[in-house]
Amino acid sequence: MTLIITELHRFGPERGIAMASDTAVTEDSKTVEGLIEDRAFFGLTKLLPVQKLNAGISYWGWTKMPLSAKSGVWMDWWLKKFLVTKIGDYNSIPELAALLEKELRLLVPRMQEEELEINKGIGNGGMHLAGFVEYDHKKVPTFWHIHNGISQVLGDKIDPHIVNANCDCPPEKYLELERKGMMYQTRNGDYEPYARFFEEHLLKFCEELYSKEGYIVPIPTTDFAAEFLRTQIKFISGIYAVAGKEDKGSIKRLARGIGGNVTTLTIKETGIQNYRES
Repeated sequence: MTLIITELHRFGPERGIAMASDTAVTEDSKTVEGLIEDRAFFGLTKLLPVQKLNAGISYWGWTKMPLSAKSGVWMDWWLKKFLVTKIGDYNSIPELAALLEKELRLLVPRMQEEELEINKGIGNGGMHLAGFVEYDHKKVPTFWHIHNGISQVLGDKIDPHIVNANCDCPPEKYLELERKGMMYQTRNGDYEPYARFFEEHLLKFCEELYSKEGYIVPIPTTDFAAEFLRTQIKFISGIYAVAGKEDKGSIKRLARGIGGNVTTLTIKETGIQNYRES
């Protein structure tokens, strides 16, 4: 399990991109009783800068490549090498998205219909790719989601059984949201607890803080937006650390499928600003 979040937004005169991810990986592990249970480990880098394009890329679901190989390479190592060895083959975000689609279709087996149904149409992994592109003589944020499974944006225009590079937020869509005073956000991984917390509680709490105390959360800059994402992921990680589920009359601790340090990346029109893990 994992949690990655990408936001495209405008705060005042500043257009920016904020990306964040946890560093946990959950593995099937054999207990002393011979049972298989989830166990979480920390330290996997799931968010990387793409220096050539002043962009960022993060991933969910897939932890090793090739996906079907037990001896596959850890995904962060694989992705770092891919970005370096293919550096002469991409000069734009769409070109990198197309390269990733082509390579991942070779490495990620076609999903079977039964698997798709069990996952409610959600794929078994994907990547967020975000950065600025030239549009109408200005730099505008854009977002690509390279994944298998159903696309909520493109619907039946793609084959959900294979990996597709989908431009979920092209520049014109972003600008339309900006005109309405809205941001664009995509989250993947074990995002349902986070989404419930964010949409049903945190947003209302922040609104109350402003109306009753005059507090503005977050301070309206891209860097503070990224720190706000870090805070949210840390909170959900803390919930996992103290939570359990009922299991045959007893309470079993949850594996910390979201946890470890949080990596953040911020990008502005002038390029990558901050990249750090803490």
